Amino acid sequence: MQAVRWALLVTCLVSQLVCAQRKEGRVQGEIWNATDEQLQSAQAKLTYLGEQEKPIPTIVFAVEGHTPVMVRFLNVQSSKRPYDNDELPYTKTFHVSLAELRRILNSIRPLLVDQSRRPDYLSFTIIAGAGDAMLGGEYAISRDQGRPLLSAISEGLSPENKEGRQIIQAQIRNLYP
Repeated sequence: MQAVRWALLVTCLVSQLVCAQRKEGRVQGEIWNATDEQLQSAQAKLTYLGEQEKPIPTIVFAVEGHTPVMVRFLNVQSSKRPYDNDELPYTKTFHVSLAELRRILNSIRPLLVDQSRRPDYLSFTIIAGAGDAMLGGEYAISRDQGRPLLSAISEGLSPENKEGRQIIQAQIRNLYP
């Protein structure tokens, strides 16, 4: 009986250590210095969290050749379960080139200054890499920051990315009628 207790205790301690080590690899801000190789698996999510009278879709975009996986966002977002809008069938998805993603990251970085509080209007989550090499974080976006953020994402898209531009422009109209 004593041996079983020790085994359970050791298992719990090892599990906590592994979780703590994984969290260290998911520090916000590291995404800004990601290599092209790490960004090949990048995906971002913009979720509306405010009150709504009509469905407002979550927007997900990923680098071309990478299929976004929603559950991966849970590794870095403050809520360990999907936000309500993340599970609606209205989610809009598009792809970006690596160059577009770099432009987007450069233009939105100054807008994402406060990561210490829970998102109240929008949640912007971005991740790249995998396993212990995962980078990224979730950023709280206020109502005032939302339009500039969406505009910066739209401006980072190439003119040929019509699908991405349409999705972002529709979201601007949804959130700022």
